[in-house]
Amino acid sequence: MDIDRFHFYWKETQWFAVILIFVVFTGFFIGLVFSNWLNHIRLFGFPLGLLLLGQALIVFIIGLMFWFVGRQSRLDEMHGADEDL
Repeated sequence: MDIDRFHFYWKETQWFAVILIFVVFTGFFIGLVFSNWLNHIRLFGFPLGLLLLGQALIVFIIGLMFWFVGRQSRLDEMHGADEDL
């Protein structure tokens, strides 16, 4: 991969990672801000704020990781940086 294509590939990868980190921290911040209000709602006997921050956010982040890996693989293939194992 030549230097110009590598620079564009790196910028695109970096931008994509920054967006995902922003999405995760935004979800965490929104959960923290609204957790007291959500704790008044019960789901399966547990406060909803606890369920969202303690369980749903973790599942969401794991799902984002899998999506990121798939998207990064497509990006690698598009720029010729993929690994054929």
